[in-house]
Order: sequence, then structure tokens, then C-alpha cells
Amino acid sequence: MAINILAMQELEKLTYAFAIESSSLIKSLEKMEPEQFGVLQQYKGHAAGVSLTFMNAIEAEANEVFANNLRSCLYHAQVALKQLDELNTHEVAELVKQKQTLTEKCNLIITKLTAITDKIIY
Repeated sequence: MAINILAMQELEKLTYAFAIESSSLIKSLEKMEPEQFGVLQQYKGHAAGVSLTFMNAIEAEANEVFANNLRSCLYHAQVALKQLDELNTHEVAELVKQKQTLTEKCNLIITKLTAITDKIIY
């Protein structure tokens, strides 16, 4: 399977930015609403998982490991999107904007990963 190197580099940057920006939102929400701590920690794990499993895919030497990491990355992105939707931003304009931006990035990541994983031969 031929994969566009530039597209993969763009996706790597996108997954990394998603994880970093998610961390920023989480830190803000932890201060505002400690009772969301459990949900925030779950979201944090999946948001980080998006970036980490994508990097593992890129570094994989075997095709099967590459494919499995991409599928794992897609799973983390899908779960992160659901959890992101449930986060309470308390109608704070900056947090609402961050959440919206993260939702858009996550949807883009899911779209790109789905296009790639759909081409993987099982």
C-alpha cells in the first residue's frame, strides 16, 4: 500500500497538536470543576493515545504493526470525540472555542484515519 508521505506528516502534526491542545483544555477544566476529574482523565488518556499510537504507527517496521497502530489511533480518536462532547465548559467563551476547535480537529483526524484504514488489506 502506497501512502503519501506528506499526508502522513500532516496527520502526525495534527494528532500531536490535538493532544497538546487537549491537555491545555483539561488543565483549565480541572481548575474549574474538580468533579469532572475522572472524565477529564479518561479524555486525557485517549487524546494522548491519538498522538502516541500514530507515532508508533509511523515508526513501525512491520506492516501489521503499522496497521494495528493506525486502527488503535482511530479508536482513541473516536472515543476522545465522544468524551469531548460530554465535557462541560461552563459556557466560558474561550473554553467553548477550544472545545469547538478540538472537535473539528478530532473529526478531521477521524476522517483521514478512516480513509487510510479503509485501504489497509486485512
